[in-house]
Amino acid sequence: MIVDALRAAGRLSVPMVALSPVLIDGRDERWFGLGPLSVAPMRQRQRIGSALTRNALARLRASGAARCFVLGDPAYYARFGLRTEGGR
Repeated sequence: MIVDALRAAGRLSVPMVALSPVLIDGRDERWFGLGPLSVAPMRQRQRIGSALTRNALARLRASGAARCFVLGDPAYYARFGLRTEGGR
């Protein structure tokens, strides 16, 4: 899994939501990837995923991150102000 590989490589910035740096042509441009996000079925609809996402995005803003890429459902992440680009 993506999260397991990132964890093993020590590349998770916020381990609770798999937030990791994204290199552009091998350079650190302060871009990050978010996802995939998952909440156990018996814990869904309790706003846990929303709280985790808001926390991760707040940490990115506080750290001066330039951009965040998301792996997940665009409709879900739109509620946090994220949007698709490039016609996707």
